[in-house]
Amino acid sequence: MSIFAGKTSLVTVAVLLLWNGSTVASPRTACDLLPLDEVRSIVGAPVSISDPGLSSPAVRGDLTIATCVYVVKDANGRSLTGQAAKLSLMWAPQAKLQETNDFYLKRHAEAPGIKGDVLVLAWVGDPSSGKAGDWASSQKLLAAVLRKF
Repeated sequence: MSIFAGKTSLVTVAVLLLWNGSTVASPRTACDLLPLDEVRSIVGAPVSISDPGLSSPAVRGDLTIATCVYVVKDANGRSLTGQAAKLSLMWAPQAKLQETNDFYLKRHAEAPGIKGDVLVLAWVGDPSSGKAGDWASSQKLLAAVLRKF
């Protein structure tokens, strides 16, 4: 047996693992995923990013989370009532992602979805109307975000 045979098979295994999609996506800034025009078309109103600082991934124990909140603002930059949107991204062990996804599916306020190692929560609605949002628009926002992963 050649000394190269063992090294070749290790390289082959490593390439196959990477090829079949077992790589882990690194956390991303939430507000950088979608252009504002795309969010505006889903929300149905001209929106701006409310607090860009929430968008950066923050680590809490074994999970990492990033959130982007889109609101309607007046010419002076003050938030107005009306349609808004929120998307949250969560990276965590698969069991935690699935547990959280199941919770949000039952809650039926935010639209949840898992793609690879990230859980996406999407919500579109009028915050003054409570937590119940526009489910169809929330699903559209979710689909747009999931396409980015």
